[in-house]
Amino acid sequence: MASAVRWTPADQIKPPWCCRRLRCPALNASLDRMANSKGADVSRVFRGTFIHATPQTALQILEDHLVGVDTDGKIAFIENGAELNRLSQTFRFSLSDVTQLAQQ
Repeated sequence: MASAVRWTPADQIKPPWCCRRLRCPALNASLDRMANSKGADVSRVFRGTFIHATPQTALQILEDHLVGVDTDGKIAFIENGAELNRLSQTFRFSLSDVTQLAQQ
């Protein structure tokens, strides 16, 4: 008999000390690739908490982060929410266009 899956709301997940402020190597590699697209126009920007996992890191929680998606549907950036003003100038988007992801 299969057991039921229990889901935990993202705001209730407490990451271990080792991943609170560290980025995993796979995410760093993604960020390096994204650096080549600096200045590209973005079509969507999302702000909120994102959860990231790779074979190297079981779980990483990125609180108050921004994810920008370019006009080709590719991730243009993943940055801390405090960088909003700088990113809006670099990637040419309006602050009013940022979609705040709601907590449930």
